[in-house]
Amino acid sequence: MEARVYDRLCGWLCLALGITGWWTGAVWDYMRITRPEAGLWTALGVLAVLGARAKRREAFLVCCLLTFALASWAIWAWVDSSARLGTVEPLEGLIRLLAAVWGVYAAGSELARWVAR
Repeated sequence: MEARVYDRLCGWLCLALGITGWWTGAVWDYMRITRPEAGLWTALGVLAVLGARAKRREAFLVCCLLTFALASWAIWAWVDSSARLGTVEPLEGLIRLLAAVWGVYAAGSELARWVAR
């Protein structure tokens, strides 16, 4: 899997969640998205979509940054329950964690492709 595909798909997912957070503040009864979370989702989405249009190395760097940001956000939200960015909904935590695991796979496969050359 290429890092560009990961960047593009996760970027559009993050943008959709960010715009939904700004617009309605919730995804039905499954997720509540506060304004700071919506801003963070939107910023990550814009970064990822622009990274998908960049060169291969920049797309790999954006893939690593997005993976690190989503993994640290997911772990921090479960460890610190003070809800600085909002409450941790199970679906939201699952989306962050699965996207981070997928990012590790995408970055690893891209790195293995470079080493094989």
